[in-house]
Amino acid sequence: MKPERKPKPELKEEQEADSLSSLLQALVEKLPIAPELRVPLVLVFLVVFVFAGVWYGLKDLNESRNAAAWQELFQVAVPPSSTLGDNSENYERLNEFIDEQKVAQSSLIYMVPMLSDNTNVIAWATVKSANLALAMGINSAYQADKNEAKKQLEAACKKYEEARDLIGPTSKQHLELHREAIYGLAKAYETRMAVAERNRDENHNAAVKYYEELKTLASESALADFATERLTQLNDEQTADDGFYSYLATYKPEVMDPVLPDAGPVTPPDATLTPESTPESTPESTPESTPESTPESTPESTDDQAP
Repeated sequence: MKPERKPKPELKEEQEADSLSSLLQALVEKLPIAPELRVPLVLVFLVVFVFAGVWYGLKDLNESRNAAAWQELFQVAVPPSSTLGDNSENYERLNEFIDEQKVAQSSLIYMVPMLSDNTNVIAWATVKSANLALAMGINSAYQADKNEAKKQLEAACKKYEEARDLIGPTSKQHLELHREAIYGLAKAYETRMAVAERNRDENHNAAVKYYEELKTLASESALADFATERLTQLNDEQTADDGFYSYLATYKPEVMDPVLPDAGPVTPPDATLTPESTPESTPESTPESTPESTPESTPESTDDQAP
């Protein structure tokens, strides 16, 4: 008995093509539509099926890329530090990440319809970068380095506005980002009042504007109370002849003997070195966080002292 021959590759392909053709023919004949429309409809169905498969594959790839971008952002977006040098290094690192994401945004995968791009990643990275610029600007302002303070505060304001423009109008989905950006803008313009007497009224009005917006946007959080408090302080500052920011804006540090130890930053009379700290509900990413040295004012410590 002769062994069974295996079909040649060409014959096998012809058989598969005949089987597919027979399957399509059977499908066409069973469609309850006019015969002249059956073949075009089947072809349309096949095109849609192939497109859907490709789209879902690209969707999975896009989600993986965005997830990796978020993970990298969490690593580079560190909170502002009290050390100016640390903020500078983190600021540069975060700006490099933003540039990389902007380059990635031009890739073909982000041009596919109905696929989300990395705009939200860039917006949040921009806010975190603005927070670092704000922290450096505040440090420089109270160290009497007014040129550096002006530069960093202007950069912070620009970045906060850029982040808000990226995500568009306020929505519940982006409420937290808007709130953090508005908080930063209010603090930046408030601090700019201490940099120079020139444009002081303009900076004051901008700070009031953003604190009013923050009070409305964060009406159900402690930030609303904080904004109200700052508005009261700014009103007093505007009417006072010897206000805190007026003093800093006109202050010129004395040239000290380099042999003597550093005397540290100037402290205006009857004023603390920095403005009031942010409430505990302020996002952790904001530069002015509540000091850890104030637990005695919390309700928990009161309960511990009760008999």
